[in-house]
Amino acid sequence: MDQATFNWWWGDVYARAFYNHDQARMAEALTPGSNSDRLLSELLLGVYDSHRVCGGCKLRRAVASLMYCCSSSCLRILANNRAVAEELVDQIHLHLISINVGSPMTSPYALLQMYGSLGGQIIPDFTLSPLHAFSVKSVGAVTLLRPFPFSHPLELTTGRSHPVGMDRERACLWCMQKPMRDNHTFCSPDCSVAAASAAPGLIKVPEKHKTYRNVSELFFDGWGSKTKSPKIHAIWLVTWPKASREAFDTYRDEVELAQSCKSHGMSAGNERKLFRGMERACKIGEGSIRQPCTTSNCKLCEALRLGFGPYLLLKRTANYHGTRLGPGLYSSFNTVKASKYAINHVSSDVQVLMVCRTILGRQYLTSREDYFTAPPPGYDSVSGVTGQGSDFKDEEHVVYSEDAMRPAYLVAYCGGHLNRCERHPKPKTK
Repeated sequence: MDQATFNWWWGDVYARAFYNHDQARMAEALTPGSNSDRLLSELLLGVYDSHRVCGGCKLRRAVASLMYCCSSSCLRILANNRAVAEELVDQIHLHLISINVGSPMTSPYALLQMYGSLGGQIIPDFTLSPLHAFSVKSVGAVTLLRPFPFSHPLELTTGRSHPVGMDRERACLWCMQKPMRDNHTFCSPDCSVAAASAAPGLIKVPEKHKTYRNVSELFFDGWGSKTKSPKIHAIWLVTWPKASREAFDTYRDEVELAQSCKSHGMSAGNERKLFRGMERACKIGEGSIRQPCTTSNCKLCEALRLGFGPYLLLKRTANYHGTRLGPGLYSSFNTVKASKYAINHVSSDVQVLMVCRTILGRQYLTSREDYFTAPPPGYDSVSGVTGQGSDFKDEEHVVYSEDAMRPAYLVAYCGGHLNRCERHPKPKTK
């Protein structure tokens, strides 16, 4: 029997034992020290034959039309549990640094016992519905592994691989299997719905991806030539719940209807990608931390979870800082300007900036620090412009509706000690 057939045979043993709740067969597959130990460990980690194994349950054969899942049910459960599964695998990644997968001590059951994370002991649970592999006490059942590739010291890969001929620079950031649609982040409505169902959260953007290149170019251009720009640690895509996206789209359409921005050579609603710094009281954006916290003074996570409404209310009722043009939502093309407000309330050399999709519509331009509670009649935003005699050293833009701004990306960069950072070379454009 060749190795590939042997791998599939043990995969079938595990799958049949799991789906049929055959405890005796499961015990055979989990026998410590047997030749199946390494293969089954790899199966549980999702690192063997990733081209043919379902990206969700890692057990059954994949179907290309289902984004390399085995069934629509698996795809749906995978989407619903994506955030927890990703965090779990990041914990597995850390443990693998000191684990030799091939040693007798690391039976699959022992491996699972070692993966303590998310506030609970991870244990095999064969009483769950067939498409779950184990449970975490604090959050309930989760799917086996996350659905896109990552690498670790053993140089094993898990999750979905790119199909042959796939342009990785344009891969859908959710399924990583098909190219993004033009002017979209994902490849299809199905992936958009799946991402929205797991929102709010973050998806790490691969360094070679087109999106990474575009956002990093914005970031470095914003530092200009006079200021030493820092090294980027990571760029994250921010996912939005369905209701949040619909409110933003509706607002943009209303502004476009009123101002006809597209007829003046602008995007719909004069939408721009602008930088915004906010206070951070956790380490989201660093390492594997991608879920927003609930700490009261973490305004960055508050915006990720709830939008900018609570922050806007705070500015209007408590005269919270940043009101030179009135209590609005401030942003800028100038990265240096925005970084002044990316304040850490935790000890960290990393700072995090938001890249926000902002509907500016018709801009009221001013060089004076006039106090506004809303744009002047007929306008949708207020922009402070620079120049001789201006009160503004740097340009800045203010919107006064929470639906006019949404966080699109987070850029984590070396911010604590810029003297340690070298300027990151700009990615080559195509």
